[in-house]
Amino acid sequence: MKKIFFCAVVGLGLLSACDPVVDKDNFSGTTYTEQALSDCFSFSQADENGNPAADGNYFTFTTSPATIVTVLTKSDDGKEDILAKGSTVGTFKIVPRRGENSNQTFYVRSINPDGTTTEVAKTANVFVPSDLSLEMKLLASDSYGKKVWTWDTEWRADGGAWGNLGYAAGDGNSFVNEGNGIWFACPPDLLENPNEKGEDQMVHSDTGKPLGEGVGAYMEFNDDGTIVTYNKDGNVIRQGKYSVDGYTGERNHASIDGSQANWSYGTLKTTAGTILWPFEINWKKNDRPACPTEFEIMELDASHLKIVEAKPGTGGWGEATWWAFKSESDAEASLTNFGTKEWTWDTEWRADGGAWGNLGYAAGDGNSFVNDGNGIWFACPPDLLENPNEKGETQMVHSNSDTPLGEGVGAYMTFDLKNHLITTFNSKGTQIRKGKFEIQNWGNGKRNIPSIDGSQTSWALGTLHTDEGAILWPFEINWRKNDRPACPTDFEIMQLNSNQLKLIEVKPGTGGWGEATWWAFKAKK
Repeated sequence: MKKIFFCAVVGLGLLSACDPVVDKDNFSGTTYTEQALSDCFSFSQADENGNPAADGNYFTFTTSPATIVTVLTKSDDGKEDILAKGSTVGTFKIVPRRGENSNQTFYVRSINPDGTTTEVAKTANVFVPSDLSLEMKLLASDSYGKKVWTWDTEWRADGGAWGNLGYAAGDGNSFVNEGNGIWFACPPDLLENPNEKGEDQMVHSDTGKPLGEGVGAYMEFNDDGTIVTYNKDGNVIRQGKYSVDGYTGERNHASIDGSQANWSYGTLKTTAGTILWPFEINWKKNDRPACPTEFEIMELDASHLKIVEAKPGTGGWGEATWWAFKSESDAEASLTNFGTKEWTWDTEWRADGGAWGNLGYAAGDGNSFVNDGNGIWFACPPDLLENPNEKGETQMVHSNSDTPLGEGVGAYMTFDLKNHLITTFNSKGTQIRKGKFEIQNWGNGKRNIPSIDGSQTSWALGTLHTDEGAILWPFEINWRKNDRPACPTDFEIMQLNSNQLKLIEVKPGTGGWGEATWWAFKAKK
């Protein structure tokens, strides 16, 4: 019930108006007093299944005598959202945001023959959701109320994040995993800027001028059902509303032509021109609107959003448009996937398979550490943490245990959102330790935490605070030599998305190139 209800809230604003507009199709033909309009309008409430419900969010209305009316809500700043327009009978829905008053006001408006309007207020007690639906958590974050999405240039080797494809060339998984069907992929930097042939994609824009929608541009999905799109400098390009239809977490929606039964997860609906680079490819040539309003959801998780738009009636291999976005702004979602998520050593980050070691602190900015391992002095593969290398050396000198606990290859840890608990296991699934965790100083994925010495202003994303000894191999390197506690509790978050987690720990007062400890983890498949 909650899932469907919250999908509805954001759908309210898909048809919006700022000021009343006199529309000849909405004339009632009768001049009404407020009392007469109120008397002629009646409504009933129901739940999402159509069953009568005193606190239902779904409404059916009639007018008697038959009178053309518009049903709307008003925000505190006076903006209007049209719920039903120009009807003598109809339906609408009202779902407040979490925490709002269940007693909701809506308005019924009639346009008189002389162009004036008569308007009356109505109230209804409706259901208020206590939780976000899963799709809203993924799109807009449960913890922060908004989520930042930008171009996913890592999905394809060519960095493409928008283009066209032969529609439904295979099932949905083949598109997401392999880019099956894609004909053309444009990197964000070439949307508005020319390539080596002098070509850009401005022919597909409806503005005629660049707005800064390439590299560094982003959009915020808010849990109130709004999207705000920004250029790389943080200036607003456009904004609008969105909703999601049919999402269950399963790829159970067929392609338009019916050829692929397991095609999409549902439909993202927006006001026209709301998302980044919102243009259907070749819309001019195809005599189509520039900005579609409905997109098939091909992938949606804590860090990835891929959508496809195809005009109604498109058959297999007909032209469609695709977009690929990513987000690294929702820390709890990335860590836990809104439940319990397993993490293990990331042996793929470095050629030597190292996943723990020391570094010269703040040798460059945070991106240089994440992308290049800048500053790293020593990197130990997991199999050599507790086992000897060819020289007979192990890293047990850094452990506070006299015996190996199985924290090498195959060991893993779980992050549990509900209990904010980390539990660590060896390769056989035997529990090693557990402790609480908390994300602190999180900047919605922006690298705005400076290094301790202040030399790097764009250093960390936030702080992971844990109970002592909670994570895998939780030991500060050389803690004995430096007369330090073995297990630190505060870690700088250098990278966090649905697949990678990189941490650094450094003692207070450490300057540039001073010794620090690092960890590299990946999501366990």
